[in-house]
Amino acid sequence: MKKLMDDMVADGSTPWCVGIESGAATGWPATDWMEELMLRTTSPENYDKWVAGELKFASPEVKRPPRP
Repeated sequence: MKKLMDDMVADGSTPWCVGIESGAATGWPATDWMEELMLRTTSPENYDKWVAGELKFASPEVKRPPRP
């Protein structure tokens, strides 16, 4: 699976896509997951900027891969 993922990235593809739904409340599970990722991969200050809309999704702090 790791090799396949690496091959896909090398070819310019995105290997993963996540679809999340919760019936009539669609969206909140993804919000919780994204918040957790941000809190674990950047500083609390960057998280607060992200929530306030001051740190865009395309910023390096958001795009950086998670720490090993």
